[in-house]
Amino acid sequence: WNNLVNELTLLQKLNSPYITKLHEMIQGKNHIYLVQEFANGGSLQNLLELKGRLPEKIAKKFLYQIVKGCTALYAERIVHRDLKLDNILVHFHRFKDKIKTKEIKAMDLATEEFTIKICDLGFSRKID
Repeated sequence: WNNLVNELTLLQKLNSPYITKLHEMIQGKNHIYLVQEFANGGSLQNLLELKGRLPEKIAKKFLYQIVKGCTALYAERIVHRDLKLDNILVHFHRFKDKIKTKEIKAMDLATEEFTIKICDLGFSRKID
């Protein structure tokens, strides 16, 4: 419960294209549902499992955006504390819906426009 409250508090303070946005919170009888920004490409972990090793030029594009997301967190004095490939989502601009595995495998990342989204701020902490 504390992690959820913490995540909600932090997400409301952040406004970066590289961090998932919280659109709505719905409280049910026994559950709380978070409606967050959709990233159609899934996690960076999944992408790497499908694509294998990335060329340096492509890896630099991903790393640049990850650093921009971390910079946005640090500007608000937030430490993620659980940053891993599963907590970095990828959104491909030319697709509207979730992308199928075969489409990701066939994709040329050198020509695709994408934005990474850092997610899961449940273990994050604000530093005073």
